[in-house]
Amino acid sequence: MVKPFIPNLKRRKGGLKPIDNRACFKGILWFLRSGARWEDLPSHFPPPSTCLRRL
Repeated sequence: MVKPFIPNLKRRKGGLKPIDNRACFKGILWFLRSGARWEDLPSHFPPPSTCLRRL
């Protein structure tokens, strides 16, 4: 249901591998459910800046 709204990421030449959309989405959901700060996002999620950018 949500997949049509998540853009496909293109890999650039060189650089880091893109972070999985599903992992970012789970991080965003954790943030919205918990009401915590982005800095408190647990380490098993992608970096807070990535999740925030994709939100």
